[in-house]
Amino acid sequence: MRKHAHVLFAARAASLLCAGALSAGPLSVSVLAQTPQEAAAAPAVAAPTATAPKNLFEALPNLRWDPAERGPLLIVVPQAATPTKPLPVKGAPPVTLQPPVLQAGEYRTSDLLDYYGRRMVRLRGVTVFAPAQMVVLNTNLGKPDLLYKMSIQDKIQVLQSTLTPAQWRLFSSPNGIGIGDLDREQRDVFESLLPNPFVYRVQQTVSGLEEMGDVKVKREPPAKITATDAQRSGIRLKIHRETTLFLPSKDPSSPFNIGYVPKDAIGTPVLAVDETFQRDRRTAYGVLLSDTVPSYLKRGQIDFDAASLNAPVGLADAETVGDLIDRIRIATRIEIYVDLRLARLPVYIRASPGTQLRAGELLKSLCWGVTGVMRYVSGGDGNGAGGGTSGAFILTDDLEGLGTRWGRITEWSQGASDVEYAAKRRRDRVIRRQKALELIGFAPDEPFKPTPEQTQQIEKGWSNSRTRFLGVPYPLSVLPADLQERARQSAQETNAARAKAASGTEPRLVSEDTVTVSVRLGMRLEVPGVGSIPFSMYSYGGLDSFLPEPEYADPLVAGQPMAKVITLSTSLKAGGVLSITAADEEEARTAVRAARARGLRQVWIASPSEREDPSVEQPDIEFQRILSAAVAEARQPGLKPLDIVAVARVL
Repeated sequence: MRKHAHVLFAARAASLLCAGALSAGPLSVSVLAQTPQEAAAAPAVAAPTATAPKNLFEALPNLRWDPAERGPLLIVVPQAATPTKPLPVKGAPPVTLQPPVLQAGEYRTSDLLDYYGRRMVRLRGVTVFAPAQMVVLNTNLGKPDLLYKMSIQDKIQVLQSTLTPAQWRLFSSPNGIGIGDLDREQRDVFESLLPNPFVYRVQQTVSGLEEMGDVKVKREPPAKITATDAQRSGIRLKIHRETTLFLPSKDPSSPFNIGYVPKDAIGTPVLAVDETFQRDRRTAYGVLLSDTVPSYLKRGQIDFDAASLNAPVGLADAETVGDLIDRIRIATRIEIYVDLRLARLPVYIRASPGTQLRAGELLKSLCWGVTGVMRYVSGGDGNGAGGGTSGAFILTDDLEGLGTRWGRITEWSQGASDVEYAAKRRRDRVIRRQKALELIGFAPDEPFKPTPEQTQQIEKGWSNSRTRFLGVPYPLSVLPADLQERARQSAQETNAARAKAASGTEPRLVSEDTVTVSVRLGMRLEVPGVGSIPFSMYSYGGLDSFLPEPEYADPLVAGQPMAKVITLSTSLKAGGVLSITAADEEEARTAVRAARARGLRQVWIASPSEREDPSVEQPDIEFQRILSAAVAEARQPGLKPLDIVAVARVL
């Protein structure tokens, strides 16, 4: 390394790093593009190695930088600068990171910057190795797109809620329904159900023991095949009932099924849709919540070029951002402070002895180093908008607080979620009213079809269950002979494996003479030239979503006794409010009756629609019906009237 006279200032200890100061979750705003990692202090001169140092701090002793010639160098938290891929450029091939190479015992500056995700920012009298990237939050969110990345389950629900009786008969027929049987809007939904490209895999049926995870076996990876465009466009979707068979616990006091009975012979080839779901955590409802962008100097509320910031500030022995801010405040006599999360970040300074910087340039260099901004706080001659230096200022992440920005995003997301939930409720009720379950039969190749009496028992179980229905237990003899044998074999294998793994404890065994039978709805894709492919990952599951919704009466409304009645205070009764989001008119009427029974005076109803601004020329007709139903219920003759308030949440 070239000999020169300079002073090297680094962080006293890497323990000053604090990941919590830089990260607030998966979508956090970070002053650096990477999460800080604690690193031990590097030796004065690092020995040449075949591999690159794990972070920028460890490479700095071998950095080719002479402050006598190039001026002082400032870096905030070099320990957190780890190998970072550059942001992708549209149309350009991906960039491969090239580790820096020691040349005559030194690293080239450009090599370190490229590899560790930093950029060189030259200011008047100082150079900053600033983060090349930074994460920003989007607070100008706009209108949510409820269909964006909607789950396949919800898309199927959208399609089913629009089907006519004739289309339902096609959907539940052996041939199914295709894109040619749908109108334009239905086609768009149908098209979005099918992965593109459409890839399916060939796998084999495994035993119930293997399926339940009791035994780990080595299996060959399934063969994957891509359908042609013609095959994909000719796909037909059909819905059917299918029987599920489980082995209940041998313990009569346990209601759980702990075994599985395969309905196909072991080793039977099975086709399945192959798709990998990827979730972009940066987006919600089609709107980008956060993004990683090239770093830039954020526009703040202080004038770096003001004469009041001309005072010189020494750099010697400064260890943290807070140290430098304290020196700026003392030198300028201006109330300049720093967010505690940034104050404790270590700084690395390479400068010639006695180097001083103008306070304004040093302040700007710190803003670059932490990708932060100078925010006006209070005092002085205004609100800081003019960019002066009168008043109190703080170096922080942004002009608006992180909590405030997250609060706005959370409120927006909750509003969109309420709208989405109400829409799903409406679709659910439409499907229940269609009574389509009467049209849906078992698939022709179903190996066990329950009798009408058994079907009635199973449907009753689904109807009375608001959660997962476990099925109805029957003797093994109700099954065909081949399924009986398969169930016994599966039960014996399961019990043997559990007994072996019990290690002195009482094993949880399955029954060998009882089977739990349930029925669910499944879907299949008929692919031309391929055959029938189960859409198991997209199935509706239980029958409860197609059966009439159970009636759950409000005890106070229906006059039924409650275990405990809460007496409201006079002040609460005088101003008590029930706030709801009603999916339809009946929910609104029920809410009004419940509020009256509890002595409340007002019912606030938020629209489940996206058009909630009263100034909109074409108001939501459905919301008007909901409000009208609530008002009519609130003005029932002979009963105490209630106030109905329409709550607008503009999305």
